Amino acid sequence: MSIDIYTDAGEEVLEEKATTGTLIMGGQSPIEWASRKQDVTTLLSIEAEYIALGAATQDAMWIKKIMQFLGHPVIPRVWADNRGASTLSHNPDFHKLTKHIRR
Repeated sequence: MSIDIYTDAGEEVLEEKATTGTLIMGGQSPIEWASRKQDVTTLLSIEAEYIALGAATQDAMWIKKIMQFLGHPVIPRVWADNRGASTLSHNPDFHKLTKHIRR
């Protein structure tokens, strides 16, 4: 079985904090979904998406441990819809640009 985690961040016009949304799919079936307000105020949409990607990565680590405990080891895949946030998370040279983001 494959585990896919989809993430997105939506910016609120009237509020300062964005909302993170995650969906965990086991094959073709949803396992869990969540929507929560981010703890920090971001300046750019790429920062909000980067924080959402971090939350999805935490979910991936949790689901991986659960599946190992159940005897079905799997490597979850995390999907983001923002190319900038994906690039930021993959390239260690850009990590110094995220020091101002408190998580």
